Amino acid sequence: MRGLFMLDKKSSSKGTQDKWFDSGFYFKKDRYGGEAEAEYLVTVFLSYQNFTDFVNYEKVSTDVCKSRNFIPEGGSFITFYRLLQQKGYTDEKINQIGSLQPKQQLDFIYSVLLELGFSKDYLNYTFSRLFAIDSLVLNVDRHWNNFGIISYNSGALDLLTLFDFGYSLGVTFSSTTPDHVIRKKSKSSTVAKNFNTQNSLVSPFNFNVTEEFINFLESRGTREARIFRQRIKIIYNR
Repeated sequence: MRGLFMLDKKSSSKGTQDKWFDSGFYFKKDRYGGEAEAEYLVTVFLSYQNFTDFVNYEKVSTDVCKSRNFIPEGGSFITFYRLLQQKGYTDEKINQIGSLQPKQQLDFIYSVLLELGFSKDYLNYTFSRLFAIDSLVLNVDRHWNNFGIISYNSGALDLLTLFDFGYSLGVTFSSTTPDHVIRKKSKSSTVAKNFNTQNSLVSPFNFNVTEEFINFLESRGTREARIFRQRIKIIYNR
């Protein structure tokens, strides 16, 4: 039985996944097929890194995944897009900013976050890492509602960026689309339509790619795992 409430269906630019909250967990059901697998594969990959700030997704069934409530008690989460709305930006103005050159868009994002007290070094690290992982897994859905700010009741703030990888690894393409077409046609969506362009705006970021994880992918038997393996070969020559 589905739980307490359904989440906002306008949260993704790629269409609607059924989402609900129950007993301290957020649940998501596949729309295209493969979203739960993509979320799980990225979670496993991130678990090999020295990160503590990613959302951990578990597969409940073939087409459903869940994650624990990441909003701290007494705190809140707001997406970057909704933050801009709270600051008085209209949808039209936000769209105008989104049509600027990639560097201008990233400079704007930085300016808003710097005003909130985040340091330039922290932002450089965070977006270098974000663009690198989105490029590695071909995440086509990192729009401005798919990263944001967690606030704690103490007044402290954190950026939350490592979550919502469901539309990665070719998930939004038909099952008959060749892998090379998926790799060619997957487009980034944060400040540019090209993953390499986004990566060129920030410092290089390298992940720890272990043999154990490679073996895991090769034994998985899903298209999402196969494309992940291909991307590691292309980017890391492994």
